Formats: sequence, C-alpha cells, structure tokens
Amino acid sequence: MPTTRTKRRRDTRRGRRIAKLGNFHRWARTCYNIRDKKRKLGPLRLNRVQEKLDELESELRIRRGRHQRVLIYVLKGRQGGITTYEQAKALHTIWKKPGKTAFTLADTDANMRKIFEITRRARDNFPKDLLFKVGGAGRTEITFPSRDAFFWTGTAGSKRTGHSITLDRMHG
Repeated sequence: MPTTRTKRRRDTRRGRRIAKLGNFHRWARTCYNIRDKKRKLGPLRLNRVQEKLDELESELRIRRGRHQRVLIYVLKGRQGGITTYEQAKALHTIWKKPGKTAFTLADTDANMRKIFEITRRARDNFPKDLLFKVGGAGRTEITFPSRDAFFWTGTAGSKRTGHSITLDRMHG
C-alpha cells in the first residue's frame, strides 16, 4: 500500500509529465496511437495537411485571442488525415483541461462507428500512467469524470445529437 508521501511524489511526477505534454505535437507522438497506411500501430506524426491546419488554428487563436472561438471550414479530400487530426485534437482538448467538451458529427451511423474506432484505439493504447480514469465505456463517447470532461461522437440523423451541450471543440 503506497504511503501518502509516495502517492504525492507520484502525482507530482505525473503532473510534470502532463504539463510537458500540453504541446499538441509532443502529446500526439507520446500518447495518441493510430493505424498507419500499412495498418501498423504507431504514434501520430502529423502529415503536411495536418501540420498546415494546426498552424492555421494556432495563428487564428493568437490573432483573435486565446478565449475567442475559432471556426475553420475545411473542404477536405479523401485520405488527408483531417478526421484523424480532429479526433486527436478533441481527445487532447478534454485530456489537457478539466471541464472541456468535444463532439464529432458523422453523416451515417456506419461512419460514426469508423470515426469513433480511431479514438477508441487511441484510448486503448494510451500510456496508462497518463490516462485519467475513464468513465463508463460508452459506445460512442469518452469521458474523464474526475475532470468533468466529455468527448462524444454522433450522427446528424439522431434526434438527441447535440442537445443541451456547450462545446469547446467540434468536427463535423
């Protein structure tokens, strides 16, 4: 049974690691695993399209102010990695700060399941010492109850999708 002092020391080390991983690029390489084009599991390394989108978002946040809402509309081609990038950014958002919410909207139930599979795989392969206690294993959600943070995935056709929630990040 760990002593209070040992537990405090472990919590302090964890807190330092979390602070270092506030940077999205470092966090993605350390915590977010995806299947690559060859179907191998490995860390997310942003491609050129994802890096450009991340630069644009950062630039807009600086220009508009940290707490102002930034909207980016992307007319995306297939296989550019935008959805993978957005799933990673959403999970990073709820992991990094308590009280945050994120939502991904899919056009069909089948696509919703495919998209959520990206996030489920990342959660299942997340470094255990950095993963907060996960809430009930929802079919299309990830929650960190101790942080009051939620990430949902839903479809446009669902009657309850998006009702009575305020979002910090949305992809759809």
